[in-house]
Amino acid sequence: MARRRDRPKLVPDAKGTLVHLRYRVLDSQSGLSLVQVQLGTGKMHQIRAQFAAEGHPLVGDVRYGGGEPGRGTYAGISPPRFLLHSFRLIFEHPLTGEPLDLQVAPPADFLALLPLLGLSLPQAQ
Repeated sequence: MARRRDRPKLVPDAKGTLVHLRYRVLDSQSGLSLVQVQLGTGKMHQIRAQFAAEGHPLVGDVRYGGGEPGRGTYAGISPPRFLLHSFRLIFEHPLTGEPLDLQVAPPADFLALLPLLGLSLPQAQ
């Protein structure tokens, strides 16, 4: 499907600096989407701010308009936090320059909320 291909976003941040990310929709239901994001720049709150600016704030993200944690704003679901998880980070070690590839599975609360929101994580990431 066309909606599942990588989509680049290049927009200015609050200071006018261009910020870049790519995303891929993994699943989508009832106006909510589970996305995989690859950052091209590393600005604070970049994912949260860019998605909110496009009218798609993170579930439970009060600061950027995604509802309030603990208030059941999504299909009666009360997320305890905004739903953002970094499952993989790749960068160079600051002292040795060696590449580091760190991966961690989504936490239990994140995984438990997905089916309640009508979303599912693909088997292979």
